[in-house]
Amino acid sequence: MHVVTATNVEAFAHSLRPLLGLQANHAFCSAVRGDASFAHALSQWTMILGMPIDHGRTPEEAEAARGVVLQRFEGVFRQHAPAQDLAAFGRDAAPLLDQAVDRFLARWRSEPPADTWYGCFRYGVERQAGLVSLHFYNAVMPDSPFADSDALVDDLRQCLRAVVREAPGTERVQCGSWVNNLPPIQAILPRTYIESLTPTDPDAKTGLGWWGQFVTNEGNLNAERAEHLLSTGEFRYPRLLGRCSLAEALAHLDC
Repeated sequence: MHVVTATNVEAFAHSLRPLLGLQANHAFCSAVRGDASFAHALSQWTMILGMPIDHGRTPEEAEAARGVVLQRFEGVFRQHAPAQDLAAFGRDAAPLLDQAVDRFLARWRSEPPADTWYGCFRYGVERQAGLVSLHFYNAVMPDSPFADSDALVDDLRQCLRAVVREAPGTERVQCGSWVNNLPPIQAILPRTYIESLTPTDPDAKTGLGWWGQFVTNEGNLNAERAEHLLSTGEFRYPRLLGRCSLAEALAHLDC
């Protein structure tokens, strides 16, 4: 299994600020093009009003904070949308992003969440009986999670074994992520999972299942993908959802 160090964790934290900056710019460009209202783009097509605000707040506090943050971003948008000035928008939106990111990282570092990761994978129990969702991220930045295929296989194996121990009654597993497009991920999952892959709702892009594709192993932005996104609104990789039985997934890893 991949061994995750403090250096890896900090590299991931470093990636958050530029990624949210790209997302704010995406909301601006989308609204200017007429793809959606700015409020819709910011709330449904970015992570900005989600994780950075929710962390460390009650649901009521988070909802109130979301309204304030959205109002402030909309003010910056209205100021620069008539001239379609992306650079000026990015400049004036930066302090709002910095405030959100600084608060999130300070809380995240001082009160870190419980470590529920098995290398690059963790699981979450869904409301639907017998179903768990797998989550993936590059836990070994600045290295590639795919460089050591044996470690990647063991990450998933240990995660699924934890499901067996800790979530009795689980019958099926699913994962919704852009990484489902990649051969190294498809190689460690059974044929039935690959055959089940379908695109998810393109109007719900509020997590790393969409946005992880813009982060390099070093925690920087993938410039080519970012430029294409801002000019066209298109993601290189769709978020795909796959499902299979827990037994099939375990058998594939141990074959």
